[in-house]
Amino acid sequence: MGRVLVIRGEPALLDALHAALSPSGHDVESCDGNVEAIRHVRRRATDLVITDPTTTVNEDLALAEELRATRPGIRIIVRTPSAGPGEVIVALRARVFACFAAAAPLEEIVDMARSALSAGPASDDIEVISGLPHWLTLRVSCALLTAERLTRFLSEFETTLPEADRDLLITAFREMLLNAMEHGAGFDADRVIEVTAARTARAIVYHFKDPGGGFDPGGGFDPGGGIDQDYTTANSVGHPPHTLRADPVPSPKNKQFVLNVTWKRPFGDVLNYRLYRVDGPTVSPAAFARKTLLTQTTMTSFTDEKVNPGATYTYFATARTVDGNESSMSNAWTVTVPK
Repeated sequence: MGRVLVIRGEPALLDALHAALSPSGHDVESCDGNVEAIRHVRRRATDLVITDPTTTVNEDLALAEELRATRPGIRIIVRTPSAGPGEVIVALRARVFACFAAAAPLEEIVDMARSALSAGPASDDIEVISGLPHWLTLRVSCALLTAERLTRFLSEFETTLPEADRDLLITAFREMLLNAMEHGAGFDADRVIEVTAARTARAIVYHFKDPGGGFDPGGGFDPGGGIDQDYTTANSVGHPPHTLRADPVPSPKNKQFVLNVTWKRPFGDVLNYRLYRVDGPTVSPAAFARKTLLTQTTMTSFTDEKVNPGATYTYFATARTVDGNESSMSNAWTVTVPK
């Protein structure tokens, strides 16, 4: 399985990483600085490095270049004392996996580490076309993991807003991004969309251009239409649930584990939720077509008892409005059941 190296990680982060990753067979190790990290990676195969939260982005990127010279496929999660547009742009150009300000919630770092370990071979799935503090244009592959990573980068990009306003803005951005990927490209990782984040003195604008045909008046979306479609406003019905996660817990009935799936209520009126499961580590277009509806519920949690030891599952949820419309999907969560 995978190996994670944490540079000067605080005990709370190390404990959280051990609790989340060790049941799946991943190793979590730590070291006291960048020089020791380089020596460690040269001696032992390492899949993911989480940088020192006290070092600057430029120091972390220099470290990343050194580590990649030894381990070309290694992934880097950057932690930095403070982040902003400049730091996000250079981090994106350097192809780091994610970027967090030091004050970011530890559970978000743990979630991203889990995603990094479960992802396939490293690829250039986020390309910077234009990178300025007031104008960022990216070309991104249409995969769910790419959407989660890009949402994290944009969270650090928009640092001038009050936290509550920023959360609302990033929620809208993520929903529009998923709409473009799903309805414009069918979640096909081989297809790309262009995403622009622009700031003026009076407005923040997100612009999405995908390869689909947009709305077909005779029957919904046409993902294969081959005509560029611009998303300048959110066009889904209702907000999706968010912060979904699935955790193994001992079954009260036997010695095996079940999976406890939880999520948070979105903004707006919600009639109920639909929870879906895909067998396997990712929601590829083919796997997405075979998704299973586990439950339709008014609760924000569900215990999945029909799981097998050692098997891997991916979960996501949607919200339904009072008029019966279904939102886009929540974040996807992949988990392996302990044996």
